[in-house]
Amino acid sequence: MVIKVKMNNKGFAISTIVYGLAVMGMLLIAMIMATLSNNRTNTYQLSKSIEEELNRISKRTATFEARESSDGGTAMPEAQEYRVPDGQAGWYRIELWGAQGGENGGYGAYTSGITYLEEGSILFFYLGQHKSSSSSGRETDVRLARGAYNDEESLATRIMVAAGGGADSKANGGTLSGGWDKSYAPGGTLSDSYALSGILNGYASDYAVGTLTQPSVGTTISSFLGSNKGGDGYYPSNNQNYGGISYISGYAGSLAIKNNKVINNSVYEYQNTTYNEEDNTYHTDGPIKKYYFLDGRMIAGVNKGDGEAKIERIVDKVDGVDLLNKKNPNLNEIYTIRDCNDNGAATKMIIMSNGDMKTISPTEVSGKTKCKDFNLTTATDIDELAIWHGTGGTGLGKNLENNTIMVCKKATCTADEEWIYLKKTTNRTKYSETETTTGTRISAYQFDSTTTIPDTGTYYIQPVLSDTRFVTVESNTASFEGKVRIDYLKGLRRQMWSIEKVAPNEYKIIDTANYKALSINGNENSTGKMVISYNDFNETTRVPSQRWNIIPLGNGTYTIESVAPRKNASTPSGALVGLTESWSSASLRNHLVVGNATKSGSVEKVDGLRFKLIKLDY
Repeated sequence: MVIKVKMNNKGFAISTIVYGLAVMGMLLIAMIMATLSNNRTNTYQLSKSIEEELNRISKRTATFEARESSDGGTAMPEAQEYRVPDGQAGWYRIELWGAQGGENGGYGAYTSGITYLEEGSILFFYLGQHKSSSSSGRETDVRLARGAYNDEESLATRIMVAAGGGADSKANGGTLSGGWDKSYAPGGTLSDSYALSGILNGYASDYAVGTLTQPSVGTTISSFLGSNKGGDGYYPSNNQNYGGISYISGYAGSLAIKNNKVINNSVYEYQNTTYNEEDNTYHTDGPIKKYYFLDGRMIAGVNKGDGEAKIERIVDKVDGVDLLNKKNPNLNEIYTIRDCNDNGAATKMIIMSNGDMKTISPTEVSGKTKCKDFNLTTATDIDELAIWHGTGGTGLGKNLENNTIMVCKKATCTADEEWIYLKKTTNRTKYSETETTTGTRISAYQFDSTTTIPDTGTYYIQPVLSDTRFVTVESNTASFEGKVRIDYLKGLRRQMWSIEKVAPNEYKIIDTANYKALSINGNENSTGKMVISYNDFNETTRVPSQRWNIIPLGNGTYTIESVAPRKNASTPSGALVGLTESWSSASLRNHLVVGNATKSGSVEKVDGLRFKLIKLDY
């Protein structure tokens, strides 16, 4: 395997001029070719070459769209190169979307993570296509070596894969298992009569995902390619009823392939290889190196159509600083992790620490039958932990409504107050939560979600009623009304929200596409009112309908509640809710609206009114 890394130390100014002149020259050639030649194929290929060069010199963000090359007579995804520009070393977020399967097949998966790249580093993106036949959707992946899409040596260098969907409409591209239909949202089932009042019908005991699982450790992988029916992926499916399996190097629970065998590690490893032109030989030398991502994320069944990819520099290189700043200090210097759950204690835990994956077995806790301890023996800085509660460590469909996770930063913690919560419950509501294939995950690169959010930040906002859809302002067209929808994650600016504290316990929420403030339509705090992002935030009057309380519930979810006076004092309205596509009123389906937190005695019911906040800046 050859990993090519090109470095250039001539300086940012000179390289920028050179690249600029090169791009101008190619644009001029393209214009001449378009005018003088009737060969559309040549013109298309030339324009794509220019697009690739523009991506190479991108200062901060590059996006990629699916395109094909001829590979033995069969259309296959073509390698698209990204080279880190001179002077642009730093931490980059990569997001991938697998392709949809079949004419109306399962949707492609989403994967993302953050990794450090030096200037001159080269990555190759392969984007899957959505076919109009009964075939599967291709995966979208990132590799360290260029080659044909189905070249085994090139495939062996994949560091992230977003699986494609299968030909069946329910066969979504999967995460750690092959995707299949999700009967209900992870929060539980929902009906019209309960949604606006914040009540769920409990956890989804029959939450369904495909039974296609990763091969066991030691399995020989004879081919990286599946059939044309099942979803494509790091581990592809040969059954049209299942999507493929995704992969992120460094993601707890992923199993990497090394020397054509499945290994008990998620991290991709490599050695530097150089080429000697004189004798036409390759030489591998130096220590084994690791290539892995931090703050990884997988979501099944998100993408309709062709695959997509995006790379964005989020933190610039700082001399003398080699590590990405962690947001949750509670994951540093950990000796023991304790998981307690009313409906079955944890059965497996995996931690990632500095590129190493460790599987920890549970031990009994004296006097606490619903709790398990995971002992690390020495103080350990954790990048990510993942816990599963189901039989065999799968966790699928397990009820986690009262789940808590704590850590001990001493060799032994005896008193309750010595334990620090990573996840807890409050007396405000009964939480409905269903464990999925990826388990319960806590990242050191996300803030401590048991307490208030940071004063400022940019976020994806995800309602608990969906594991695939996020709060999204509609496109800014001629008919733009600023309606806020709940839509599939596409990594758009319309899905990124800037949240900033404007007063004690009060925040403004601004969409980063149009820079408009989230507010209640008509400024009236009443149940069922639609929420919009249409007007500027008024810094002078600070209109109440544009100001929000964001209240932590301890288990990684929040309510977002208007500070505006309620229209009906007897109705506890003001907490937002993202309605699903099955909502009876077509005009409100998949929209963000005002709900209400009903009470049972002194306990408020906000189960369905909760959101997850995924921080995007570091």
